[in-house]
Amino acid sequence: MKKRVVYKFKAKALGGQWKQILDRNNIPVTITTDRGGNAVLYIFKSKYPSIVDMYHLGETLIAEPDFDATKRMEEREAKKKEEEEEKVQGMWWND
Repeated sequence: MKKRVVYKFKAKALGGQWKQILDRNNIPVTITTDRGGNAVLYIFKSKYPSIVDMYHLGETLIAEPDFDATKRMEEREAKKKEEEEEKVQGMWWND
């Protein structure tokens, strides 16, 4: 299984500065996938067509891997799996 990565998106604003794409609640827009950076831009395009219409994929709209969020996601998934295994083990011993 390929490693899943969390991507965040940046757009080039007037003046050449890069700004993070935020949703209406001012939370960064992210997509988690096991596909590469180019593919995630096309996933973004299908989910947020109105945003993509204002930019050019790969030029003024880019995807960046968010390594901190990816690490937190992996830790959360590992903890969840561990808790499920403990629950199954406890159920098995109680029979």
